[in-house]
Amino acid sequence: MKQLLWFLAVLGLTASAASAGPNAGGVLWVHDTGVTRGSDPLDWPADPVNCPGDVVVTAPLSPDPTTAVRRYWKVYAAFPPGSSPRLKSVAWGTEFTDNVSSAYSYVNVEGGSVCNGEITPATVFFVGVGGFPTASGGSIGQSFPPGARTTLVTPLFMFWGFGYNGDASANPTWRLVETIGDANFGDDRIPVTRDPIMGYGTLGFGTPGFAPCPVHDPTTLAACCDLEGSLCEVTTQADCAGPNVWHDDLYVCDPNPCPVPTGACCLPDGRCIATPCTSPTPLCPNTTAVACAAAGGTYMGNDVSCDPMPCQMSAGACCFPDGTCEVQSQTECTGDWTLSGACVPNTCPAPDDPRACCDLQRDCRLTLQADCALPSQWHAEWSACDPNECLTLTGACCALDGTCSLTTVSTCDPSLTWRGDLTSCEPNLCPLLPTERASWGQIKNRFR
Repeated sequence: MKQLLWFLAVLGLTASAASAGPNAGGVLWVHDTGVTRGSDPLDWPADPVNCPGDVVVTAPLSPDPTTAVRRYWKVYAAFPPGSSPRLKSVAWGTEFTDNVSSAYSYVNVEGGSVCNGEITPATVFFVGVGGFPTASGGSIGQSFPPGARTTLVTPLFMFWGFGYNGDASANPTWRLVETIGDANFGDDRIPVTRDPIMGYGTLGFGTPGFAPCPVHDPTTLAACCDLEGSLCEVTTQADCAGPNVWHDDLYVCDPNPCPVPTGACCLPDGRCIATPCTSPTPLCPNTTAVACAAAGGTYMGNDVSCDPMPCQMSAGACCFPDGTCEVQSQTECTGDWTLSGACVPNTCPAPDDPRACCDLQRDCRLTLQADCALPSQWHAEWSACDPNECLTLTGACCALDGTCSLTTVSTCDPSLTWRGDLTSCEPNLCPLLPTERASWGQIKNRFR
């Protein structure tokens, strides 16, 4: 018994918890596999998931222990549907009537090990007086050194043996029980949160057993988040009043784990940006209400998608390679689009009508669109290179202190950072680049 107390102390299970943790409402099942000891190959059935339907709680009874069929049965930790368990350690006990105390009705446990041969170095058996497996019960502890198990049903140990009964009035059972008055599930927090085991299963040999069903614990505490994801409070589900959202998989608020909601953002040109998205704008991939407002867009609401299209699409001239023109939104246009452009008169260039092609050095030449290869840019609205309109293209020019100014590439000092043609200072694309003169306080103030 001292060994088990030491085991619990090492795992932190003796730490107290003021409220229910992520393993609240959990139970222990015992399940007969129907697999015969020594069979080859060992064809394990699927782990049970439904309570009590999938949990087999009755095993065949052997009237003759000299010809008994050796069978496997397994122990599982099971948690309420919809919960988010974090099982790092567990301790419990077993009891059964052995053939020392009863010559007529008993369970003979011949051995035990980790389920399905799983290798877990810190898995340890601890048993009471008499030793395992000859005693009529014992205490068991188990931990998961690679990390907490997060499934609703986690296999723990398996046993092999058989039940014998020479007295039809008393069929034998093998039972899971509380041990040392402190059996519990432990999570992976420091200090650990321990949740009591709320039910223990029984395997009957020739008689019905019992499978307790896990039930949600109303005292469980988890993160209650506001709709903007900025406020977090650890509460019970009942105390998380709407429109706030209770997240049973988040049970600390430092650091703030609340998800920041995202949705569709309608830009002034009629485009719609939402998460996930592939647009190279500053809105991706974090399309929040704040980011949308900073870009001059209209936020359409949390979880709103761009399909179906929620934005009122701005019209413009869509010029096709054959010189035809249609008034369309930018999202509809498969040609060259100009915001607020007109098709009467037709401003689109004819197929043989060259327009301005600007290269990275801002040199201008008149070409057809097909001949203006990237990274050069073709501008259908410029029909001449004299004066050179390429020199007028502006973009964000970033200073070391993070300030942003709209300039042309030729007027952005070489010591500064040019962010590219048609980039904007709203929102500010310029990162703060600390220098030797910048204090840490100045840097932090920049982002407040």
